[in-house]
Amino acid sequence: MTPDQQHQIDLGYKQGIDPTPYADPIYSPEQMAQYRIALVDGLDISSILNPKFNPKQLFQLREGLAFEKHAGLPVNTEISIYNNPRFSASQMYEIRMGIAYGIDVTYADPRIPLKNMRAIRKKAIEDLYED
Repeated sequence: MTPDQQHQIDLGYKQGIDPTPYADPIYSPEQMAQYRIALVDGLDISSILNPKFNPKQLFQLREGLAFEKHAGLPVNTEISIYNNPRFSASQMYEIRMGIAYGIDVTYADPRIPLKNMRAIRKKAIEDLYED
């Protein structure tokens, strides 16, 4: 473990959580921080433990898990749509916002460019409010 990784583990203990799920040198300190914050927030991180996710992607997944928890949804109900390292963090955001607005997120395909995803989402939201 690097000193920064060990720091994230120590912070977890200080914050009253079990850092075991992310206490692995395969994770960067920044990834560990996202996992630690999720655990402190009482989120189940088992579905997002993947060293292929970068910290920005993990932030989006953590936000998605928090949304599920606050909405009373089963874990991984919504994030399963974008729980894939092939999506960029920005694509994950566009999908998350689509889900939050209750629109059809069939644009959830990592091959669709971010610019197109954003346009599809914005148009769908506009259409929602025009009806």
